[in-house]
Amino acid sequence: MTVALVSAIFGGYDHPKPLPDDHGFDDAVLVTDREVDAPGWRVVVDPSPLHPRLAAKRPKCLPWEYVDADASVWVDGAYALPGSALRTAADRNLAEHDLVVSEHWEDRDDVAAEAEWCRSWPKYRDWPLREQVDHYRRCGLPAPSGLWACGTVARRHTAQQMTLGAAWLDECHAWSIQDQISFPFVCWRGGVEPGTWDVPIGTLLVWQSHTRDD
Repeated sequence: MTVALVSAIFGGYDHPKPLPDDHGFDDAVLVTDREVDAPGWRVVVDPSPLHPRLAAKRPKCLPWEYVDADASVWVDGAYALPGSALRTAADRNLAEHDLVVSEHWEDRDDVAAEAEWCRSWPKYRDWPLREQVDHYRRCGLPAPSGLWACGTVARRHTAQQMTLGAAWLDECHAWSIQDQISFPFVCWRGGVEPGTWDVPIGTLLVWQSHTRDD
């Protein structure tokens, strides 16, 4: 199985993190809106008129548009890879699941609680998070909805995952860039139960602060 690493940086919200030579992936693509110096990455420049945070959702939700691989692992632009541990974990986890995300590391297990927690953050305050959750409830989303952290997403590029990814992107465009709110909804509506990484992501990646928080 070929597995690609995919990340995105739009609007200068992060600095590209150099990849080590032993990262282990068959391809490593960084999608950006401008030319950047990104050692180890294959840079794809894909300008967009959208808000940079929204533009970055396309490679996150539809990684197969940017790579030719059987599967992919999305990583947030604030993560750095110390070596090949993420590829090893991806192979192991994708042998069991077509979709793998991280367990939520805080005590919230529902989209409503996530919306309330995030509403005051600078990057989310202009987006209708409460209205988004109200809409999902009217559609029948149960409570608790389940909640996952989506800074890393491993997927086999199956027809079902492509449909799910397109639905996820549609929700980001319709409602907000807080994709941890739309993710449980599209999984519920699509009848998809994601798997979770069998080791904490913090042992596989190094988190670095975003350059901007707006």
